Amino acid sequence: MGPSGIAIDTIPLTMAIIKKARRESNRYILSSKPMSKV
Repeated sequence: MGPSGIAIDTIPLTMAIIKKARRESNRYILSSKPMSKV
């Protein structure tokens, strides 16, 4: 049904990507700057 249908279909995928990105960035921040910033 056009763009709105596509957007609805991609929401779960987008959320999964965001969660993965957050996890990766948190790991990177913790490993690169331990205890320097909260």
